[in-house]
Amino acid sequence: MQGPPNLPSIRARLVPYSFHILSGLALTSMGFHVLNQRQRTETERLQMAARQTILEDLTAKLRSGDVVPEVEVDRMMKLADVHQRGQESNVTSTQHGTPGWKEVLLGRKKSESQEEVEVARAVKEWEQGICVWLVCEQV
Repeated sequence: MQGPPNLPSIRARLVPYSFHILSGLALTSMGFHVLNQRQRTETERLQMAARQTILEDLTAKLRSGDVVPEVEVDRMMKLADVHQRGQESNVTSTQHGTPGWKEVLLGRKKSESQEEVEVARAVKEWEQGICVWLVCEQV
């Protein structure tokens, strides 16, 4: 069964709306980008406030003359994510830097442990799906 004989092609029907489609996509993309930036900024602000509070408490204890064990100081410094000279941060520079084109197109390399976890999760989902399918077959 064919449509009406005088109906223009899909391309001819979509061309007048292409500007609206593209501008809608651009606005939506920019909106999500701004929302993501706001959330990231808020998270960073809260993290910095927490670090500042932790370090202010530690300095207040030390200035007041309280005896603070070295273990407690180390714990507070780790909690505040303050790294001493010579120690490497637990966050790699590639996480904060801009990704290269190879990483954008091919994705990040996963460690073996991540792959094992994903395979185990996939097997578990497969087994659950088979169980559900078998139960449905019996009913």
